[in-house]
Formats: sequence, structure tokens, C-alpha cells
Amino acid sequence: MFGPDGRPWAPAADHGPVGACGNVRIYPAGTSLPLVSTVNYATGQTRANNTIAVLNALGQVAVRCSQPSGTVHVVLDVNGCFE
Repeated sequence: MFGPDGRPWAPAADHGPVGACGNVRIYPAGTSLPLVSTVNYATGQTRANNTIAVLNALGQVAVRCSQPSGTVHVVLDVNGCFE
């Protein structure tokens, strides 16, 4: 459940204004899509959320945006990791 060096990391997920309601999910790359989201948003909102993300064995994460139409701008800012 941790990255290649055994440490999860702590990113902040942020996105810009969007044209439709939706959510963003951050999860280890190459694994199944999680049932819960990292951040939810409504039309026109800019939202942010702190989370603890688990990396895959190669140190990668996947980001999935689920919304009916339009685009979203996602920013991941890593603000720490666990030792």
C-alpha cells in the first residue's frame, strides 16, 4: 500500500472552474478505480482538498476526472511524505 520506498505521500489536489458537476480521484496507477473520490465539485466551482495518496511499485499515481462533459484543470502539489 505504499510507494517503492515504503512511504505514502501527501498531495493537495486542486482544480480550476469547470463546466459540469463531477469529481476527481487519485489512486495508485494500474489499480482499479476507487469507489470514493478525492474531491467533489459543482458547476463553476474551484475546490481543493488534502489527501494521503498511495503510490504503485513504480512510484506512480493515476488521476481520474468523472464528469458528464467539459474539461477540468487538476493541480497536484506534494506537500510531504511519511517516513
